[in-house]
Amino acid sequence: MNKRTPTSIRGFTLIELMTVLAIISIIAAIAWPQFQETRERSRRAEGRTAALLAVAYMEKCFSKFRDYSNGACDPLPLALQTSVDGNYTVTVTASTADTYTLQVTPTAGGSQTGDADCAVFSITETGDKAGSTNPFCWAN
Repeated sequence: MNKRTPTSIRGFTLIELMTVLAIISIIAAIAWPQFQETRERSRRAEGRTAALLAVAYMEKCFSKFRDYSNGACDPLPLALQTSVDGNYTVTVTASTADTYTLQVTPTAGGSQTGDADCAVFSITETGDKAGSTNPFCWAN
């Protein structure tokens, strides 16, 4: 008969388990901020898309009325004032008969409110694009 004694049973010691836990914690502490930053950058595409849809609307409006500032063009329709997932708000900050500036800002309380690099970015009728603190807000 094959009897096992308590000394023949092997397992992990508490020190080994704590070492593995410490290594996993260190890896997670390094990876988590990078993951968050990648998510913010991917959501910026939503803001850029919302801005470009508003640009298309403004240009369509201008081709019809030959004026950006009339009541049909400014303010934007409600469907174009918010991005698809609701992370960004698009507003016309300045419009005249032949110029406009669209401003894209994170929606209050939304998931992009912590995006300090591209808190606000804008585009004009000539296609000039600007970011609040980061010149790469419009980059992919």
